[in-house]
Amino acid sequence: MVIPASGKLNRPYPLGNLQSPRTMRLSIVTKITLLFTSVIAMFAAASYYQLAQMRASSHALYLVNLGHLPLSKIVTQLDAAQKNQQANVARILELSEPQARSVGTRLLSDYYPRLVRQHIVQGLAHCDKLALVTASEEGRSFFTDAREKLASIARLQEQHQTKTQQLLELLNQPEADTRTAISEIKDLEHTIDRETKVLSLKMDDALSNTFQGLESQGDRATWAGIILSAGALAAAIALATVSGFLLKPLRRLTEAAQAMGQGEYRTSISIRSGDEMGALAEEFERMRFSFIQRDRQLTRQAEELELSNRELNTLKLHYENIINNLSLPVLVADVQKRLTTVNLAARHVWGRELDDFIGRPVSDLPLAHGSLGEALNVAKVLAEKVTLRRETLKVRRTDGEERLVTFTAVPFLDGEQVKGLLILGEDVTDAVRLEDSLLKTERLAAVGRIAAKITHEVRNPLSSIALNTEMLQEELDVEKPALEAIRPLLQSIIREVERLHAITEDYLKFAKMPASKTGRLNLNRILTNLGEFYRAEMNQKGISLRLDLADEDPIVRGDENQFVQVVHNLIKNAIEAMGEGGALELKTESDAEHHRLMVRDTGPGVPETVADRIFEPFFSTKPEGTGLGLALAQQIVTDMGGRIRYLREEGYSVFLVELPVSEVISDETIDDEQVC
Repeated sequence: MVIPASGKLNRPYPLGNLQSPRTMRLSIVTKITLLFTSVIAMFAAASYYQLAQMRASSHALYLVNLGHLPLSKIVTQLDAAQKNQQANVARILELSEPQARSVGTRLLSDYYPRLVRQHIVQGLAHCDKLALVTASEEGRSFFTDAREKLASIARLQEQHQTKTQQLLELLNQPEADTRTAISEIKDLEHTIDRETKVLSLKMDDALSNTFQGLESQGDRATWAGIILSAGALAAAIALATVSGFLLKPLRRLTEAAQAMGQGEYRTSISIRSGDEMGALAEEFERMRFSFIQRDRQLTRQAEELELSNRELNTLKLHYENIINNLSLPVLVADVQKRLTTVNLAARHVWGRELDDFIGRPVSDLPLAHGSLGEALNVAKVLAEKVTLRRETLKVRRTDGEERLVTFTAVPFLDGEQVKGLLILGEDVTDAVRLEDSLLKTERLAAVGRIAAKITHEVRNPLSSIALNTEMLQEELDVEKPALEAIRPLLQSIIREVERLHAITEDYLKFAKMPASKTGRLNLNRILTNLGEFYRAEMNQKGISLRLDLADEDPIVRGDENQFVQVVHNLIKNAIEAMGEGGALELKTESDAEHHRLMVRDTGPGVPETVADRIFEPFFSTKPEGTGLGLALAQQIVTDMGGRIRYLREEGYSVFLVELPVSEVISDETIDDEQVC
């Protein structure tokens, strides 16, 4: 379709004369079918006539080959046998030697009669067979007459045999009169020859008539084929002429259709005909009118589409400006994990232009260790249609500076179908540095509090040590010091020194946490090992232990020694709180975002009035406690990205540790066998 530059159709389209559908007379198919049927009928008649003549000729040749010729051969053989028999009779009459006459007698008595009967029987059987299979009445009549002739010859041969035997008997009598017998035999031989000749002549006539009939049939078939073929050819020429006339309007329709295909709807087709061609022309006109209406509709739609495209482009620029001006790094990838969009904040994080990464896999985008695609496991995000939340990774800029960025990977979903991937980042480098600075400030403040606390805590042990030292000095000043009195004083001094050592160790741990070594921790294995470690002590105190571990091992990131210290502290506090008897349960469970570790005991629990202060440094409900155990545990768990809480359930005190589920493990990992 060709649309003008203005987007409007400004040309008139003749709509032709659209009429209501008409009732057709004989259709084109019917007309052509009738003509084609007549051609086929003529060819079929010619073929049928030729076939009938061929069948008749074939039958006639069949009778000649399998009827007349074999019968003629049999009659010829019969005639030869009869003549040999007659010649043998004449020779016997001429012979005078008894021995020679004896040989001829045997031939006349046995050989020739049997040979003649054999030929006659063959002829009779052949005539009977041909009389049954011959279709024409004339053929059956011929073979019936031939059989009668053979039967007549057979009877004459029997008489001839009888007379010949009588003659042979007379010849054996010396003075017998043989003239009458010889005369009768001669008459019979003459009659047999005449009958045989008549049969031969009939056979010759039959063969002659058959060949004349075949010749006549061939002539008739030739002329009939010529006439019918000429008629069929004339009908075919008429068919071609009429078909061309009937299909002539089709060329006009074809030209109009080609013009319509090029967007030209001016050509109107008017064909006055009562057949399909007229109906087709009317439908063509309706179609042309429909195309005109559609052309106008498409023009309006094209204008609307152009307006929508302009609005869409404006909206696209608007959103691109929003994405580029966002302070958060934004990256977009397609379902093939290829980057399609990168905003200015992402370029700032990497400290370089990222245009050369457009169209490349996300796995090509480098981090300080590995690549972004591998770290976020984007293949799993797209395959399982899940969101990967807040993974903090190191990005090394081109100037060598390392930035800490927290990434979240979210799949684009259209119903159940994944359309792409959105990766949102947040540069937390400055926040982490500020947090570290605040922690250092808090630790300095805590060190001040620790100094005051140490002054208070150390004063009493030092006073006790000084008093015991003075008492020890007095005992040593006497002439004979009592050793039994000196030993308790020394033991008291040692206890106070050990207490000072424990106090200073706890304070130093809190004041200066050692650098953590992040590794791979198996929570199930840690609880199992620590449960076995405390089992003997709990058995002595009558405390039962129950392990309720998740089916799939919960794996988290953290420092092994520090986290084991947290669980040690919680279990030890629970055992001390229960005293004698009770139950301790160690449990792990997981969901999509968190792994949970619980230490549940049946002790009296923490009083509600001070439950909110148990994680404060230097606060303790135990008379000799330093108040740093739970504060230290909270600091370790917080550094691992989790939190620790105290809960009170019916009959139980519960310490709950929640740690995040993470797909990213640091390069500094430890094997499962190394996890406590």
